[in-house]
Amino acid sequence: MAHLARDHSLFAFAGIRTAFNGDRGTKSKPIHPKAMLMVRRATAAFRARLIQ
Repeated sequence: MAHLARDHSLFAFAGIRTAFNGDRGTKSKPIHPKAMLMVRRATAAFRARLIQ
C-alpha cells in the first residue's frame, strides 16, 4: 500500500458514496417468469463468417 509523503497533499479520490433513490434493478422491475435465456451455438456457417 502506497503512503503519501508528508509534504504532498491528496489531490483526488476515486469516488463519492451517495444513496441512490431511483427505480433500477430486478427488484423494481422483476424479470418475467417465462423469460428464457437465448444461447446461440457456433455452427460451421457462423464460424466461416467469422473467419472471412
